Amino acid sequence: MFNILLDEYPREWNGYKLNTDYRIGIMMTLASSDKRLNDRERTRAIINLLFDGSCPQSIDECMECVDWFFNGWTHDKHKKNGSSVAVMDFNADQGRIYSAFLSQYKIDLNIEDMHFWKFMMLLSNLEECNFTRVVDIRAKKMTGKMSSEERKHYADAKRTYAINY
Repeated sequence: MFNILLDEYPREWNGYKLNTDYRIGIMMTLASSDKRLNDRERTRAIINLLFDGSCPQSIDECMECVDWFFNGWTHDKHKKNGSSVAVMDFNADQGRIYSAFLSQYKIDLNIEDMHFWKFMMLLSNLEECNFTRVVDIRAKKMTGKMSSEERKHYADAKRTYAINY
């Protein structure tokens, strides 16, 4: 189990060298939701991005590494809520993410080299900012307890910040 307080960021998995820059993780995420690619092309693109040179022969083993790469940095238990509504997107939110990192961490993502896990830890711990407010709007559940003005406000905001795939 990885512990940021004790361990260096991993740069390989089971002896296979990995491309661990945060830009690679973003490109893998974008490839995984690219509707222009079929499942096989999506899988191949992700594997080609992640592995630096050789990779396991088994697609299942490659995808096990991909899952580890995306989730090995967090120890939170994520439960599936049944919702498939995306609340963030690296294309739609690029300016908000860039600005948040620059203002909160003084990190210029355009020039910074950073491990994907470090990037995700920082991203998931941003203080309130435009990015987190937009994510909250996208995730907001419309309830009957809201006034009609609140429902209209959130419906308009959800349309404004909708992620278009």
